[in-house]
Amino acid sequence: MKAFLNFLKKIEKEKDLNKSLLVLAVASVLITAASLIGASTLTEFSEFSLPTEMTASAAVVLFFLLFIGGLILGAIVSSVTKILGYKGQYFHGISVISYPLFFFSIGIIITALLGYLGYGGSVIAFFVLLYFNTLAVTSFFKLFMDFYKTNLVSTCILGLIVWTIFALSLSLSGLVSVPTVLKQLSAYLPLQ
Repeated sequence: MKAFLNFLKKIEKEKDLNKSLLVLAVASVLITAASLIGASTLTEFSEFSLPTEMTASAAVVLFFLLFIGGLILGAIVSSVTKILGYKGQYFHGISVISYPLFFFSIGIIITALLGYLGYGGSVIAFFVLLYFNTLAVTSFFKLFMDFYKTNLVSTCILGLIVWTIFALSLSLSGLVSVPTVLKQLSAYLPLQ
């Protein structure tokens, strides 16, 4: 655990925006790869399958959604903290998002690969996700506290504000796009 804390301190000392962007890109690639692995696992263990072109285009869209979403979420973190009177830069917001997402993405890719093992893989995947999600959530809070010089209570409130904004935006945009998505899916799947 000491190595993990030293790693987080190193991020703060380096203040390298390019490295944080690279970590965000790698996390986006890993999650996209995990979704492709998951789709192939689904087709292997069931009769359900998606056309290759749909799977490939969905993967490209997912990568860009994750990467651009991470950039926007980093900007939201920076904006919220500045509005509430905390000092920080865009680098801090990107880092607070990209490194936890990276830990999460490692857990997701391992879980996707464990899907090939069937039930036993699912049990192992639970513990893998438990570990990597713990790293993701704690690194989010630790980086937030270190970068913006806040205590844990303030960090929880700021995190709640940021994730509430994200959840509201995601749910409302999803609600608006449901007819379009159903129309596009109906070309591939018989929806009745």
